[in-house]
Amino acid sequence: MRKLLHLVLFILCVGVLNAQDLVRGPYQQNATTHSIKIMWRTSSPTVGWVKIGDTPDNLNRTITGTSATDHNVLVTDLTPYTKYYYAIGYDDVTLASGEDHYILTNKPYGDTTGLSVWVIGDAGKANVPQMMARDAYVQYSKNKPTDFMIMLGDNAYQDGTDDEYQQKVFGRQYAYDSILRYLHYYTTPGNHDYNILRAQSLLDYLDPTIDKGPYYDIHEVPKNGESGGVPSGTEIYYSFDYGHVHFISLNSEVFTWTTNNSSPMKNWLKKDLEANKLPWTVVIFHQPPYSTGSHTSDDFYEFMMQNMREFILPILEDAGVDLVLCGHSHVYERSYLVNGHYKKSGVFNPAVHVLNGTSGNPDLGETYVKEPGAKGTVYSVIGNSGSYTSPDKFPARLHPIFYTRDAGDDVTGSIVLDIRGSTLTVEYINRFGNILDKYSIFKQVEEIEVPTKVKENFVSLYEMNAFPNPSSDKLTLDFNNPSLSKARVFVTDLSGKQVLTQESTANGRSSLQVNGWKQLAAGSYVVSLDIDGRVGSINVVKGK
Repeated sequence: MRKLLHLVLFILCVGVLNAQDLVRGPYQQNATTHSIKIMWRTSSPTVGWVKIGDTPDNLNRTITGTSATDHNVLVTDLTPYTKYYYAIGYDDVTLASGEDHYILTNKPYGDTTGLSVWVIGDAGKANVPQMMARDAYVQYSKNKPTDFMIMLGDNAYQDGTDDEYQQKVFGRQYAYDSILRYLHYYTTPGNHDYNILRAQSLLDYLDPTIDKGPYYDIHEVPKNGESGGVPSGTEIYYSFDYGHVHFISLNSEVFTWTTNNSSPMKNWLKKDLEANKLPWTVVIFHQPPYSTGSHTSDDFYEFMMQNMREFILPILEDAGVDLVLCGHSHVYERSYLVNGHYKKSGVFNPAVHVLNGTSGNPDLGETYVKEPGAKGTVYSVIGNSGSYTSPDKFPARLHPIFYTRDAGDDVTGSIVLDIRGSTLTVEYINRFGNILDKYSIFKQVEEIEVPTKVKENFVSLYEMNAFPNPSSDKLTLDFNNPSLSKARVFVTDLSGKQVLTQESTANGRSSLQVNGWKQLAAGSYVVSLDIDGRVGSINVVKGK
């Protein structure tokens, strides 16, 4: 009997140890049309792997990482907007798998069929209201699933430490462990995410590039233009394309870079907006330009909010940005369709600054309409996905730019952003699952000029050249592979259909003759090179 008891205890101990191997995740970062990163943490270094396939029971492809506790495995050679199931593990041990472990790659550039995004802000409190806001979204998503998630900063209170992220972002009870295994997310940093960074050095106010810490360690963003947009070369700010929508993540915490007209962030922002040819543009950053919640944008000490309003908004509005989403103030607030208000609320003039003063609710026939090329932006604060503030802590007066506000003790919620064709719609869902605000923007989306465009940001990095061009029987691709990874070459026609593909294991300066080129019909093609999920492309004409 004693031997049997010892055996049972041994089996239980082994089970507990194995269960402890997986400390964090898995979660997904830096998604593109053809790749994604699967990340997780183990309690000790292991050589991790990801298995992937079309069904949970057919994981027929394995990608092996390196020995680590914080695992970061890039999965490539995927098809746009396709669902794949995956498992993670090491050796012969599977740490996580099942029907809720799947990835969904991004829609291709120019696709107008639509997207849906879950957006939260100031969520990281590990409290019941955060949990309820999360569960209300989960219930909502059963009928209206989303494609990815956005976090608007202050993800992990109080200081953005690794332990706080572990509990308040990756935790199971109150946070998002059960969601992040299948929903990849993008983020922008908040002041609380920066607390641990600034504890290391206050010089970051002058030189934000020195910032190092959990926020940047945990997240992988498309800084190199992997998903479109102008490469920023930094995780401090970035952009990406998804279908026919261009997203920009700015950093409201980099004080000098918001005020300095020649700062790296502002110079990049102008270039990125100028290069964007997609019909919809959504911008995210943490500290809102307008609010009368737990933070009031008129207060003289709210420097970051003031800077974003005075120095960043004119750039965004001149480019016709459609929607700006922020957190920081622990309320839900939403503006009319507006333009041109960059000072304090006392000089706000509805006759000048409000382009449409209705509710914007399509159910009431009050959708905001933007003519092609016209200005007009809606601003929204979603800073109550876990945080909330008692009403006696903020002004009773609603900022005059806002149509509505939801705030108070235990008042939490989130939004779902849906953009399909010519219509953008937002629904605000409170923690009880009630839709308390809904608005739409309509603008006629014409046929996108280059719907089959494959991103060209890495042409210079790969030193790519295709010759001869125009070509007939033979086509040679000359390139530099700076990675130890294999290079994947694929050719698409003008409909976006992939017509040729091959691989090269050569590193450094290489030449490759494109197989099957002779058999293609005469016409224009995009020849692309994919290394580590980063794609460079060249347009090539094939003669008869």
